[in-house]
Amino acid sequence: MTEEKKQDLVEISELLSVPHKFATGPTMGRFLSEIRDHKRIVANKCPKCGRTQLPPRIVCAACHVQVDDWIELAPRGEITSYDVTYVPTLNPLTGKMREVPYTTASILLDGGDTTFMHFLDVTDPKKLKIGMRCEAVFAPDGERQGRVTDIVHFHVITE
Repeated sequence: MTEEKKQDLVEISELLSVPHKFATGPTMGRFLSEIRDHKRIVANKCPKCGRTQLPPRIVCAACHVQVDDWIELAPRGEITSYDVTYVPTLNPLTGKMREVPYTTASILLDGGDTTFMHFLDVTDPKKLKIGMRCEAVFAPDGERQGRVTDIVHFHVITE
């Protein structure tokens, strides 16, 4: 038998980007098209427990029945929690680093009973409080693409 020489493997690190499309399905598709086409935020409402779901789901997360009822929520609501981020992170939608600081918040929209996570336009924690009101700012007509980012951010209402 002959002895074979072992060779170290060469490793190359690469970040691959594979453009792709996927179907949202009828439930998420309706949610996103309402934002894109009408600047409306819709949720679905469970016929059994009455809970609203935002973003909508095909079945109720609490009682697991099919949900076909839809309601329009106000584009305004109350901040229930928030987080100001100072460390740059990769934006999975763009592949680029997010500019810091940025603020994400859980927002209870008027007419709903589950929170919706999105960005706020205020990044100074001294200017933010739980319970503050905010309002959706939509991308201009012609620029919305049927993505949750068609809501650019929520504008904090200071009174």
